[in-house]
Amino acid sequence: MSLRLLLKHNQVIVSCVLFLYISTISSEQRPVFFTSIPKAGTHLIGKCLSLLTGKEQKNNMDGFEGGGRAYFDKIHAFQDKLIFHKHLVCNEHALNFVKEGNFITFFTLRDPRDQLVSLAYWMKKYPKAFAETSSLGINQLITYLVNKKGHFIYYYDAYIGWIKQPDVCTIKFEDLVGPQGGGTSKKQIAEISKIARHLNLKITNADVIRVVNNLWGKTGTFRSGKIGSWKTNFTQKQKNTFKKNFGQLLIDLGYEKDLNW
Repeated sequence: MSLRLLLKHNQVIVSCVLFLYISTISSEQRPVFFTSIPKAGTHLIGKCLSLLTGKEQKNNMDGFEGGGRAYFDKIHAFQDKLIFHKHLVCNEHALNFVKEGNFITFFTLRDPRDQLVSLAYWMKKYPKAFAETSSLGINQLITYLVNKKGHFIYYYDAYIGWIKQPDVCTIKFEDLVGPQGGGTSKKQIAEISKIARHLNLKITNADVIRVVNNLWGKTGTFRSGKIGSWKTNFTQKQKNTFKKNFGQLLIDLGYEKDLNW
């Protein structure tokens, strides 16, 4: 299927040609690293990066612990084969890490409401990792999380500093997920192109179609991958509590214009 037919199939009209012929510089000259808020589309961006580069995703940088020059030498020795990932908050240590490693860096985030719901299902699936809430059901877990104002705000504050870093490419789950996850083909293709530009990759329409056709689902932590899942999981009370505690966060991240949702 051509790119034009793919777009028409999903009822997206594009009036201009996508500038997909980006750069002749290869991303293999530098290692690729991405960080993410847990349950915010980590495997979606990782899969996209793997499909674009042909490299394997290395979760949590297992086997690459340590520091110093030898540590980064080891990373660079594997940069042609691996994409490196870690849930790394944005602080001075992290910024020095990506600078010293000379990484091409990405950060991904998701609507905090959907991220919270995904986290609740994760906590239910692995109760031994969350002893305090191990006996709670999904609805109880969501209530527990929407009431954790200090914890949740701190959680986001620790990560969203990445958005302000000029050399870091921020990717939104909602823009990358595509029609199967409730997004659009137009935004998905634009986001894939954005990722390729940051990687300094030259890609063709065929490359984009290949990524689109293989991006959805089938990862170790995949559950539903849908935009707006909070709408069918939040009770009205939970929704009101979320507005009170985290409404400004949604506005700051661009997910809502006000509290009228």
